[in-house]
Amino acid sequence: MKNTFTIIFIILFCLIFGQEKIKIVDAENSQPISYAKIFFKGKDYYKNSEENGEFTLSENEEIDKIECFGYEDFLVKTYQNVYSLKPKYKDIEGVEIIKPKNHNSFTLGKIIKNSNHSFIASKNTWGVVDLFKNDENTSKTFIKKIKFLSKVVDIKNPAKINLVFYKNENGKPSNEIWKSFIISCEKGKKINEVSFEKNPILFPKEGVFIGFEWIMNEENSYTKKVTNNYPDGTKTTEKNTYINPSIFCQDSEQNNLFIIIKSRSIKFNNTKKFNRLSIEIDLTD
Repeated sequence: MKNTFTIIFIILFCLIFGQEKIKIVDAENSQPISYAKIFFKGKDYYKNSEENGEFTLSENEEIDKIECFGYEDFLVKTYQNVYSLKPKYKDIEGVEIIKPKNHNSFTLGKIIKNSNHSFIASKNTWGVVDLFKNDENTSKTFIKKIKFLSKVVDIKNPAKINLVFYKNENGKPSNEIWKSFIISCEKGKKINEVSFEKNPILFPKEGVFIGFEWIMNEENSYTKKVTNNYPDGTKTTEKNTYINPSIFCQDSEQNNLFIIIKSRSIKFNNTKKFNRLSIEIDLTD
């Protein structure tokens, strides 16, 4: 009996002490940085910090780099319990402040509520973006609202996802993220609406890639049993970890979808026709 308790204690010790809590904070005010992206040496995945700036470092993980929109990249040379990121400031000269006239409004894209095709993230982290072009003959066009269809399952609270904008360079998303916004998605299959009416975004003449980057943390994750069927008739069952929310797509003959993996964009090749994200964009001049 004594040996049994000893074994249990050792297992618990390894589980508890094989993981460590790390915190990411702002270098100027020491405030926690939510959803910072942590890369590891020799790993094909990243993690995001939680809302409180913390994340769990497993025993076999060694931090390589920390990234967060609006902050300078942090290259990790020595181990620390707390990492401080410096805000990124850009000197902008000759900025033209333009406000929408709101004379005309129109819509790009469409949401089909009965769509059953969707993207979701697992441990192999990634993002997905779609190209939107403005064919209206207007000199200045602004984004007022963005709507998209998502689904959140098997977690208590709303899921967070990163709404991203990539520059269009010759029909491909550039490596530079133009803008990024953390969006909260409610449980169930919902149409989410993001308003930019107070701070409208100028829509580029060349169009823009809009899409999503999943936030890889415990708040968004859930496990599900998956059965694998093989050609010889055998089956295996395993538990997989998935990251909320599901982002829906729909049928389209035109395919401008790109998958973002490790800051690389790869054209989405699909034998079926669901080649368009379920996104609707309200524009004004």
